[in-house]
Order: sequence, then structure tokens, then C-alpha cells
Amino acid sequence: MIPKIIHYCWFGGGEKSDLMKSCIASWKKYCPDYEIKEWNESNFDYKFCLYAEKAYKKKKWAYLTDVARLKIIYENGGIYLDTDVELISSLDKLLEYDMWIGYGSPTEINTGSGFGAVCGNDVVKQLMDSYLKLPEDSKFEFCTVKDTKTLKGIFPEFKGDSSRQLFGNNVILGDIWRYVIHHYTNTWAPKTQPIKNMLVKFSLVKWILKRKYK
Repeated sequence: MIPKIIHYCWFGGGEKSDLMKSCIASWKKYCPDYEIKEWNESNFDYKFCLYAEKAYKKKKWAYLTDVARLKIIYENGGIYLDTDVELISSLDKLLEYDMWIGYGSPTEINTGSGFGAVCGNDVVKQLMDSYLKLPEDSKFEFCTVKDTKTLKGIFPEFKGDSSRQLFGNNVILGDIWRYVIHHYTNTWAPKTQPIKNMLVKFSLVKWILKRKYK
């Protein structure tokens, strides 16, 4: 069973927005018996790999979190949620899997939208190891793109078509939207990002409605 603990990352020491505080409150509402643990510079070694250390030095908190959350879940087990992810349902039904990940778009997974695993899960390890192998001069890459490519290497039969797929006791959820709303605040992104976020959300809403009512 996946342990009842929700992990999140908060590097840089900035003030959490009202939306983020509201999202964390939703975790307590729908998962009242779960431990909630924040990871930051005081309890996480961001120098554990070159990619993470470079992201920290450049204050690229999102890219640091992309790999940090994999290490955290691999070593501790539990569930990871970004601070702009709102829960709308209990996650108890997902605890029976060895690992679960959802889609962030119709074709790409997104560990930031939420994922969980037992401690030592091999899929999480392979996702993490793909970052550990990167050279120091490697460019930052969106986790949705990078992790989806890695997952296709782990499971060649992975379709990437927003369908539910089971590999042993590891599941790719086709309906993560039944559990979470990812608000995609992307506070780390360029000033032009809000427009891109609106387009992403619009696309996701159309995708969700199409699947929900077909």
C-alpha cells in the first residue's frame, strides 16, 4: 500500500499565494488522516545531482522540483502534489497501486499534477535516474516532455493517448481529473506564460468534457 503522506516542495522561501494555501487546505479536507510534509532547502539535499544543483543555483524551482519529487517518493513512498493542485476527492482508492501517474495533457504525463508510489518503486527510480544521468551542460526540459519519453522507454506499449493503462500494479490514470484540479499557476515562468496557461487550461477542459460525456 502507498503510505498516507502527501509531499510537496517549496524551495526559495517565497510567500505562498492564497490559491496555494487553499489547495493545501483541500488536501486536508479530502485526505484528513494523511500526513502533509513540506520539502525545502532545510531538509532536502538539492546537490544530489547536477541537474538539481544547477536548477537551484539558477532559482529554477520548478525544474529542481521535477527531479526532487521523484527522489522524495522513491525514498519515502507516498503521494506528491504541486502546491497549485487542488484535491476534489479522496485519494484512498489509489493507495492500492504500486505506482500511479496521471496525464497533464491528452498525450503527456505530469508528475506535478499528482503521482504516488510505494517506497522503492522501480518505475519512479527509472524516471529519477534519467535526470541523474544528465550532464552538467544539459538544458532544462519540461518534465511532461522528458518524463513521457522516459516512460515510453520503460513501457514501449505505453500509448500516450489519455487512456487508462495498467502495467503490473503500476497504473497510468486516464481520469486524474476526477481527483485533482491543476491550476497551473507557473509562478516561475516568463511573463508571457499566463496566456499560454489559459490555452492549456482551455484545451484540458475540452478534453475532460469530451471524455466525461462521451
